Amino acid sequence: MAKDFIDFELLEELSANDADVDLWKKAGKLTEEVGEFWQAFLVLKEAENLSKSALTANPKEAVMEELCDVLNVTLDLFNALNISSDSAKAMFTAKLRKWQSKQIEANKNKDLDFESMLEVVDIEDSGWGDGSYSITLSSAVFDHREQAEEFVEELRKKCDA
Repeated sequence: MAKDFIDFELLEELSANDADVDLWKKAGKLTEEVGEFWQAFLVLKEAENLSKSALTANPKEAVMEELCDVLNVTLDLFNALNISSDSAKAMFTAKLRKWQSKQIEANKNKDLDFESMLEVVDIEDSGWGDGSYSITLSSAVFDHREQAEEFVEELRKKCDA
């Protein structure tokens, strides 16, 4: 996604024009927009029991429209609360790092999902006298990280032998 999809100059101008709008109204508007996003998302994901008023010809565009509304109101609240760009950037970076650490931790504990890997059956001198080897491979499936690590270790041992 392009980093410059928001016209911050226009946003700041519009925020300044709405400086007299009560913060309670702006916060309430954010919850309204999140609710509208949720309705559009449900249509996109074809959830059951949707109201007829929620249906639209282009659900993905409706989701994008509501996400833009959520961003506009959120950024307007940053301006209305006089949150500096430096403070917002520092907090946003901290939140991204927290998200990143959660992903790293989750990936450490996740089994690798291999549909297919190769298993070394035999390694022998190719007989060509050039130091090359002939490697016989077969297909294997590994369900867990430990199996993949054992495979790699076995391959290293056979190559070093």
